[in-house]
Amino acid sequence: MTQNGYLYDLITLAHSPEMAGRMILVGSIGDKKEPEKLSTFSNYPGFFRSSTNLPYFITAPGFEISSLAPDNQTENLSGTSMAAPFVAGALALMKEKYPDLPPEDLVAMLLKSARKMALGTKEALNPYYYGAGILDLRMILSE
Repeated sequence: MTQNGYLYDLITLAHSPEMAGRMILVGSIGDKKEPEKLSTFSNYPGFFRSSTNLPYFITAPGFEISSLAPDNQTENLSGTSMAAPFVAGALALMKEKYPDLPPEDLVAMLLKSARKMALGTKEALNPYYYGAGILDLRMILSE
């Protein structure tokens, strides 16, 4: 995937001084064999960094996520649109735990608490693809 057009504009906007800490981009992880692999359909941040040296980009599960469907059914869906609610939910839980913190501080905490290593290994996740890392709700709520 090349970073041009719409995605490039979003990444540039997320890292602009006006939006710093107010916008976060979400990538998807997961495929049939490797649950922490960047999904083939996912975007990624490349080399962008904020003034805090963290990309405003985090990854979360987005492959075959159970979702509601018409007629009281469920279906498995995949996409960054399935990963984004995990991040939004994490921020909502953080706001409940730290009600006096401004959004910029919550985003910074979220990014800093992201897991930087693959589960069960000592292999570092490449920030070019994973940004700040993988959403780690346990780490966030244990702080």
